Amino acid sequence: MMKQKKCLILYCDTGGGFRAPSVAVMKEMEARGYNVTLLDFARDTGSSFVDNSLKRGWKLWLKYPQLFDYYLSFLSDRATIIRMLNKTMLKTEQRLLELIRKEKYDVIFSTHFAATQAIGDIKKRCGIKTPVFAYNADVLVGHRCWLHEGIDGYFVPSQQAYDDMLERGIKKDRLFLVDFPIDSKFADPKSRKETLKELGLQDRFTITLTQGGEGIGKVEEYARALLQLKEKVNVIVICGKNASLYNKLKALEKTNDSLRAFGFVGNMQDFYGCADLAAGKAGFNFVFESIYMQLPIIVNNAIANERIAARFIVSNGMGWRAESTKEFPMLVEKIMSNRKMLEHARNNMKKFRFSLKGAGEMAEKLIESAEAGKENVLLFDIGGTLCMLDMGERNWMPANMKGIKEVLKRVGIEKYSDEDAAGLAERFVAEKSRLRKDSKATLREHPLKDQLESFFSSIKIKPSKEKEFAKLLHKDGKRDEKLFNELDLIFIQPELALARPLPDVRKTLEKLSKNYKIAAISNNASNILPHELLKKCGITKYFSDVLLSADIGYRKPHEKFAEHVTRKLNISPENCNVIGDRLNQDILLATKSGMKSIYVKMAKHDDNIGVKGIVPDHEIEKFSQLLDVL
Repeated sequence: MMKQKKCLILYCDTGGGFRAPSVAVMKEMEARGYNVTLLDFARDTGSSFVDNSLKRGWKLWLKYPQLFDYYLSFLSDRATIIRMLNKTMLKTEQRLLELIRKEKYDVIFSTHFAATQAIGDIKKRCGIKTPVFAYNADVLVGHRCWLHEGIDGYFVPSQQAYDDMLERGIKKDRLFLVDFPIDSKFADPKSRKETLKELGLQDRFTITLTQGGEGIGKVEEYARALLQLKEKVNVIVICGKNASLYNKLKALEKTNDSLRAFGFVGNMQDFYGCADLAAGKAGFNFVFESIYMQLPIIVNNAIANERIAARFIVSNGMGWRAESTKEFPMLVEKIMSNRKMLEHARNNMKKFRFSLKGAGEMAEKLIESAEAGKENVLLFDIGGTLCMLDMGERNWMPANMKGIKEVLKRVGIEKYSDEDAAGLAERFVAEKSRLRKDSKATLREHPLKDQLESFFSSIKIKPSKEKEFAKLLHKDGKRDEKLFNELDLIFIQPELALARPLPDVRKTLEKLSKNYKIAAISNNASNILPHELLKKCGITKYFSDVLLSADIGYRKPHEKFAEHVTRKLNISPENCNVIGDRLNQDILLATKSGMKSIYVKMAKHDDNIGVKGIVPDHEIEKFSQLLDVL
């Protein structure tokens, strides 16, 4: 019998914004055969201090929103987050780690920023191999408190938040744009007539009023104001966990036949479905559930990041904002007297209508990540492994000199500068040589396009030509990537001309591609040259991905290079074979990251001279011998 796969979902019950997406994804994972553990991460690990701090803090912020503003600004600094977590989260992380090691989850998912920081820290510090994903519950903004290097991927339910997180340095391959994860039950609410009948209410204008899971705010005042309107309306109040509010409104209900009060409910779709208007705090669940149900909104409360949601509603004509107990009933009366306002808001909501696939999309990605790591992958170095490329010191200088001279000719430098072109070329190559040594020493890559951009900025341009030269290199105030890609291609031509295919490579790759996923990994300042080398050898079609230090920012054997490769390809290190010709780059990368290694001894390299203590799993002298060792 096949063992059931396991998923751990972490949240914190400080409002429905964290619990609701967790439950929605849990249902989708369970429907796909996964055994899901839903964990209120601090409470269920016995970390009462952390749990109380988060939950009592949330209630305090609801009462005093200005404190939440201060807290968010406090969390804007990454160093502050780390200091805070180091002091408060260590016991929580230790208990989580014990649970993860005991249960051996196949994938982990978090919907709360503190849980995300904790599990990200565990993954990075303790080296767990389980894929870890997080959902950005801030929806319309990508706050720094969600960011952690240990997270393999982020689910983001809006383009605004996606762009925010890109701006904050999260790579595109870690971001997944999804629909807002609403529970599938919202697709099938009871009819308005049926719900009103069950509630014992007449079929009249109906308002559903809520202030989030905690029910904190001027709820009673709003409800009383609605009950005093000249035209009688149905008022349905969802009190959440606020028992005191619930008891007060139940008492009021006895003398008001159009009022109905409820505590924490699990069928909001029915209360939305029977309403003409929703009013409440601009929590993201409330906002997006209402949009899905095409139920116009009055926002009467919004704290911190929820103000973005409030602006989103008002600016897109899907609702209104009225926070005072005087303004609120007046707005309701205005809407009741002009029902076209409701029709206009509903039509605007249709423009933002989304599917109920968000939770399912996330579940599919989680499952893909849990299972993709089992795939066997071959990671090939390029130069010296897939093709012969003699770029030793004898050829390096002439090839680079020739390349930069062609680049200078392409931009027409003599038109813009009085500096000698030959002298400029020598200056560029000297600096490139220095950066090359620095890259080998620090394992930080200096991309060729960055080098060219810096070089052009150092050239003394004629005053009369400065604007024209700047316009040549830039587009919309930024580097013209199309031009710089062309310059990269021009620069690498002399080096490309030195490359030649190796025997049996194409035939061997053809056979290997039937049983393995194949990718290329290369240390190269150019992100054009590796692709051109594969093209020249006629083997591009065998490679699913080409992963380069110029794009990653780090060189083999840096751990960040390995992390990027495993994350991008969705693979576990133990299922990877690194195949390369440099002991201190390719083989060391494999050794440090837990991958298998095959040393290709077809070319001699200065990099291998004097290298000791780096032992590959296999050695081959002919490329075709891969078929024997794999």
